[in-house]
Amino acid sequence: MKKWWIPITMIAIFALYMIFSSSIATSPAELVKSYEDEWGIKLPVPDKVEELYSSGASFHGDGEWIHALSYEELDLEQTNLYECTDAIIGEVEGRVERFLSPIISREGESEAAAIAEKVSPETGDYYYRNSKNSDNDYLMALYKPAQRIVYIFEWNQ
Repeated sequence: MKKWWIPITMIAIFALYMIFSSSIATSPAELVKSYEDEWGIKLPVPDKVEELYSSGASFHGDGEWIHALSYEELDLEQTNLYECTDAIIGEVEGRVERFLSPIISREGESEAAAIAEKVSPETGDYYYRNSKNSDNDYLMALYKPAQRIVYIFEWNQ
């Protein structure tokens, strides 16, 4: 009768593994492949990946993430990013601002302001966006050629 704790412990360990396994670091190649499989974005493997922000994954995988994918040289022919022209720059700016707004309200100005300064869209940058679930889940990418960085904004609700 006292051995009931063994299956309960095993179930708890398995549940914790499932929750935290998605937050375990993956290689840059695996990360880019997962973005392509999940969101349809085509990017070559970056030289470096940095997580700029993570709200932390919940039990259901909800959360917000910002990654910076650095490239020595990015061949835009290998991507499906499109140029931010004067015609769409306002829309891109609004989408980035809407993504950062709840982060600023939760985390405060200092952390989010540093990120916002880096990711401010400009004409001549490159952009990608895809969404699911009536636009409740989405991924945006913003390539800043001057920085040689693709910023990935992922929102899952």
